[in-house]
Amino acid sequence: MFAQMLQLEQYYHGPGAAEVSAYDLSQAYPARPYQALGLSYEFMPLLSCQFSIFRNQVDASRLYNINAVYSLSNESEVSATLSVPDGKASEGRIIKSEFGTYPKLFNVEIRTYI
Repeated sequence: MFAQMLQLEQYYHGPGAAEVSAYDLSQAYPARPYQALGLSYEFMPLLSCQFSIFRNQVDASRLYNINAVYSLSNESEVSATLSVPDGKASEGRIIKSEFGTYPKLFNVEIRTYI
């Protein structure tokens, strides 16, 4: 049987900023309101995928993530992740959007459990 899950979340980060010019990028979440949408799907018992979108409501930037996990054995798996930001790029030291400051990322991990 194929498993699937759809998830919609709303975050409110109290100490976060209400406007881009007040961002403190040393915080994990510089803005106040965020939304997230996630979808998980198990294609077969050995292969599952997760897709998520994070949206910063202050500057409308987004972060798209897709992750696939394939089980190699009882004690090991391979995981591949692609993360693509979408937002206004910074101009020098002037931040235009949170996720616009993020790089594109592709990561592959082989995990073993003892």
